[in-house]
Amino acid sequence: MSGSKVIIIGSGFFGLAAARTYMKVDPLIKLTILEAESSVGGTWCRDRIFPTLTAQQPVGAYEYPDFQLIPEGQSENVGTHGNVAPGQRLCEYLETFARNEGIFEKIHFNTKVIEVKKLGTTEDPHGWGIYVQNGTQGADSTPDYICDKLIVATGQTSEELIPHITGIETASLPVIHSKYLGKSYEKIATNTSRITVYGGGKSALDAVYMSAKLGKRVDWVIRPDEVGTGLAYFAPAVSLGQNAYDFISSRYAGKHHPSLLATDDWWYKFYHSGACAIGYWFSGFYWKFMSKYLWNSMGYNRSENGKKLIPILKHEDRLCWWVNKSPGIVTQPELIDWIHKGELITVHRATIKSISSNSIELVSAPSSGLVPSDLPSDALILCTGYKPFSPIFSHSSTLAASLGLPTPLASLPLQVAEKWAPLTAAAEDRISMLFPRLASAPPIEVAPRKTSPCRLYRSAVPTEYIRHNDQTLVFVGMAAIADMGTFSQLSALWAVAWLSGKLKPLENQTMDDIERQVAEQSIWPVRRYLNAGVALPTFFMYESLPIFDTIMKDLGLNPYRKGGWWNENFQPYRPRDYKGIVEQWMSKEGLLATERVY
Repeated sequence: MSGSKVIIIGSGFFGLAAARTYMKVDPLIKLTILEAESSVGGTWCRDRIFPTLTAQQPVGAYEYPDFQLIPEGQSENVGTHGNVAPGQRLCEYLETFARNEGIFEKIHFNTKVIEVKKLGTTEDPHGWGIYVQNGTQGADSTPDYICDKLIVATGQTSEELIPHITGIETASLPVIHSKYLGKSYEKIATNTSRITVYGGGKSALDAVYMSAKLGKRVDWVIRPDEVGTGLAYFAPAVSLGQNAYDFISSRYAGKHHPSLLATDDWWYKFYHSGACAIGYWFSGFYWKFMSKYLWNSMGYNRSENGKKLIPILKHEDRLCWWVNKSPGIVTQPELIDWIHKGELITVHRATIKSISSNSIELVSAPSSGLVPSDLPSDALILCTGYKPFSPIFSHSSTLAASLGLPTPLASLPLQVAEKWAPLTAAAEDRISMLFPRLASAPPIEVAPRKTSPCRLYRSAVPTEYIRHNDQTLVFVGMAAIADMGTFSQLSALWAVAWLSGKLKPLENQTMDDIERQVAEQSIWPVRRYLNAGVALPTFFMYESLPIFDTIMKDLGLNPYRKGGWWNENFQPYRPRDYKGIVEQWMSKEGLLATERVY
């Protein structure tokens, strides 16, 4: 056992999973968790949730494998439409988990990390120095925290993205990012009558529904273009009698989605390679049917509001397959009727140019129709998303680039750019060869890259750290996929195995193999998911099972968990299918597992 000093940054789903897993594998570690908020939970912490907020996944899909959201013997019908998990329940669940597992007392709340520095070098690592807000300052100052091993679990919703709007910093009306709706809920409920919501994704759906549920007049402003804060396609929580989650969480359903991690089986050759004309045609037919069904379920043409929600990928055979922006699941079905009725909600396709007093100036594209140039408003809710990575490494572009984190192209070191250029070109060619459909993207504008791609092996470890066997740093939760409950545990176990010296990627492959894989995975999100992959460089939304299978194989565990041919292929995978994997891995590695009853 090591007794290492370990720091985890973040106490959301991934940070808590990493803490629990590391404590089981190595009970002697000296663990500290740094949390910027005043409570655990990340996206589901107390300051962020509000009464109408729900997850997009059903109950049973958003939980840890060994700790159920709804205990055995209790009814699982606690959610709203589609039995999605309520935000309040998830918040309480994570707090209970942290207390039950002995994690809570190790968390330093209201401790925002502002900078991380490497102590020593990759060849001679001495751990990490961490600086926090209101702590020591200056390049030569002593770090506020020092650790031997660092786990970065800041997730996908840490740093809010604020658009450039003239007057936004001096506006007299409240300007609230969706991250802070929980804190601002009472103020919105009591002090407003007309609210403007800016954005076109799931958080905008939540804000519009919350506001309309409170009886407020809602102006929903969505940019006319599909870049940046463009429009998602929306889907009902229940389709064809199933929760939308179930359509992507079985092995068979997953085979309809291409993945670089699943090119060695019959299904890839049948559906995606182009080698089988029948399978290739059937794949196109499947997506045409699903897209048409989801299109009709929203009834876009029923009203003027509905027509303004039509996403740019309106071709029936491309709407769902290409994605372009992370989809939004409509977990409150009455919202669709409210939108079409237009009594409380008005949709505008426009850009917010400026804010003055209690008025918002809009600018519309010629094709968007007339919109009011000055929109009266009591509050502006920004549903404009998040920065893809926490900027804690961005104080040094050299460090960020060496880690493989997205770095502004203007400050990307030349040697890094030159190293990856030929690898990226080869990756582009291989993807086009493996997936002919991706070689002809739909005719839409894809935003130009402003940063380098994310180049982490398994979305977790810098390639140079593998080369030098530097087991001091790992990222968890960096890949954006649909099944975050299971992913939190699997990525935590992979991370702990790496930091413990139990994972040795170079035993089975060369550095050339690893860098080729990283290059392909780094450009895949843009080729596969278009603007969604530009906005979030680790976007692998529909590839949960290929990612899970890869992690399980890396750990030397059996990825096939259901039992029986039918169940394995056609039943949805749930976190509970991975129950006990930490103990299974510890047994395989000869580590003593501590018995725990849940």
